[in-house]
Amino acid sequence: MAPNISHQGYGIFQQINLQASFQATMLLICLYALTRPGFKNLNIAGQIVLFLCLFSSTYMIAIAGSRVGILSATIGIVIIFAAASLRLKTSENLYHRFDSNHYFELSGKGRNNKILQ
Repeated sequence: MAPNISHQGYGIFQQINLQASFQATMLLICLYALTRPGFKNLNIAGQIVLFLCLFSSTYMIAIAGSRVGILSATIGIVIIFAAASLRLKTSENLYHRFDSNHYFELSGKGRNNKILQ
C-alpha cells in the first residue's frame, strides 16, 4: 500500500470520494433520526451517540475535501429539512382540523355561544 502523503482521511475504503459519500450517508441518517418526533423519547445516551455521529461525520466530510461528498451532504440536508418542515405543517393542520373546541366553535355548539346559554 502506498503511503498517505497528502494526509487526507481515506478511511477503510482507500478512496476519498467513497469515504466522503459514506460519511454523507451517515450524516443524513443521523439528521433524519434527529428530526423525527421520537427523538425526544430517546434516552440521553442515544441522543449523545447521535450527536457524536453527526459531528464526526461532518468533520470527516470536511477534512476529506471531496466535492462529491459535500454536494451529496448539502443536497440531502436540504431534502431532509424540506421534508421535516412539510411534516410539521401537515401535523399542525391535522391538529387544528381535529381540535374539538375548534369544531364546536365553528358549529355553534361551543361554551361561549349564546344559543346554548
